[in-house]
Amino acid sequence: SLRLLRVWGAAKDGVWAVGLAGTILHWNGSGWSKVTSGTSERLLRVWGAAKDDVWAVGKAGTILHWDGSRWSKVTSGTSGYLRGVWGAAKDDVWAVGYKATILHWDGSAWSKVTSGTSEAIDGVWGSAKDDVWAVGSAGTILHWDGKAWSKVTSGTIWCLLSVWGAAKDDVWAVGGGGAILHWDGSRWSRVTSGTSAWLLSVWGAAKDDVWAVGYKGTILHWDGKAWSKVTSGTSAWLRGVWGSAKDDVWAVGSWGTILHRTVP
Repeated sequence: SLRLLRVWGAAKDGVWAVGLAGTILHWNGSGWSKVTSGTSERLLRVWGAAKDDVWAVGKAGTILHWDGSRWSKVTSGTSGYLRGVWGAAKDDVWAVGYKATILHWDGSAWSKVTSGTSEAIDGVWGSAKDDVWAVGSAGTILHWDGKAWSKVTSGTIWCLLSVWGAAKDDVWAVGGGGAILHWDGSRWSRVTSGTSAWLLSVWGAAKDDVWAVGYKGTILHWDGKAWSKVTSGTSAWLRGVWGSAKDDVWAVGSWGTILHRTVP
């Protein structure tokens, strides 16, 4: 069955969902359609710098690039699972994955960067080119200051699967056992989630409007003060969440599940 693993868009009418067996779907504002990916490998993450500059990463070191008209393979230099992708600019993109893999795109090629950990890395996000966060197994949190990656104390041993922030001093990480961590600019601390369900993805439209999704249809919402459960209407594992605005939020998951929220 079609399992969708992540969703991301460059605009309201330019949204991408990726998943098993090289699946890539595109939303043009009125409908979803399948787009040829050129691979049968599992695609785990998608992110772009613009409508005509989108990256998808996945199993066996797979990296694909969309130039506005087609997807093509790009040499990654690794054969490991790639589980996260994010960039500060079109010539400054990060891909992360298993076996502590961190790759960097400088506009012309991908190259390996020392991560300083032996753990798997599952998510990456930043507020600027010298302020990038990566999260992974065993509570691993890494920070890039523009020169090197270093470990930061997380206070948890749960696997962290996704990271997103509203600002430099307002960053969220989610993961196993309902773990939600928050960075306030000086330290990471645990925040009550009200669930023990694994949380697989986090994204927000604003600092007081953040979404986390996960196991068996779990959807949580942050209103600026507390996390609360929101009815999803599905028991599918929700693996990705992204939106273009408060009233345009997408969640994707197993069985080809696609949810769309159009109210703020």
